[in-house]
Amino acid sequence: MIENHEQLIHSQQQLARLRTMENRVVNHPDRDPRLKKSELAGIRSMIAQIEQEIRAYSLFRLQSSINELEEQAQTTNLERLPELVSQKVRALREAADALQPVM
Repeated sequence: MIENHEQLIHSQQQLARLRTMENRVVNHPDRDPRLKKSELAGIRSMIAQIEQEIRAYSLFRLQSSINELEEQAQTTNLERLPELVSQKVRALREAADALQPVM
C-alpha cells in the first residue's frame, strides 16, 4: 500500500523496471516457451498489483485534495483563496499524472 509521495515515486520506478523486464522476456528469441510464459505471468501479475496500488493512492489523493479544498474554501479569507486554489490544483495535477499509464 502506497502511503506517501516518496512511495509513489518508488512504485512508479519499480513499475518501469518491471516493464523493461517484461520486454526483455518477450523479445528473448532463445527462451523456452513454457519458461517464457511462466515468467511473463509472474511479471505481469506484479505489474498489475503495482498499477492497482498507484491508482488507489492517486484516487485517494484526488479525493482528499477535493475535500480539503472544500473545507478550506469555507474558512479561508478571500485574499488567501487564490493561493489555496493554486496549491490544491498542483496536488490534483500530481495525482492525475500518477493515474496516467507509465510509458
